Amino acid sequence: MIVDYRPTACAPAPVSRALPRWLFLSIGGGGLALMVAYLRRAGPITWDRFVGAWARGYIGRGA
Repeated sequence: MIVDYRPTACAPAPVSRALPRWLFLSIGGGGLALMVAYLRRAGPITWDRFVGAWARGYIGRGA
């Protein structure tokens, strides 16, 4: 039986495959900005707009 023993002092540094934190923050910030822009453009969801969309078939279609 052959045992390959290498002391930890001789081992190469581990390679991190994790994504950097700034990437997650920028993706999250970009998604938040897009959501806010869409909601500002779409306007508030009122009961009349909701019922109108339901009656036109935009909500619940295909269920």
